[in-house]
Amino acid sequence: MEIIKFYSVSDEFGEFSNFAHYPIKLKGKEWPTSEHYFQAQKFKDSSYETKIRKANTPMIAALLGRSRKVKIRIDWDKIKDSVMYDAV
Repeated sequence: MEIIKFYSVSDEFGEFSNFAHYPIKLKGKEWPTSEHYFQAQKFKDSSYETKIRKANTPMIAALLGRSRKVKIRIDWDKIKDSVMYDAV
């Protein structure tokens, strides 16, 4: 069995990366990438969610999502897999 890795959008199979520029529609909004959506769901603060959704790049969205200056949801560890499942 061959393992397929898709970490970089510029590598083979990069179209499967969360950073690939394929917009998705979830929760009544359009998200530039699945990375934008995933990172934004860590927070209950709707203004911070919007900031992540409007980030110019998926890397900026990831950095905003990894910041701990804004408190993440207390249930994040329980729901994060289902959030990613919805995104993909």
